[in-house]
Amino acid sequence: MMHREINNLHSGLFQHIALLKINRFRAAFNEKKNLLTNNTFMAPAPVIHE
Repeated sequence: MMHREINNLHSGLFQHIALLKINRFRAAFNEKKNLLTNNTFMAPAPVIHE
């Protein structure tokens, strides 16, 4: 196997793992966000008159 091929394989694997971690983190974050929005009353944003 050529050195370049090994590098490509390794960087591809690294990107794949990084994406998996990001997706897992994002899923956990969305779950927490959903819990927050479902359990609290969402009041309309106050209009500030200057």
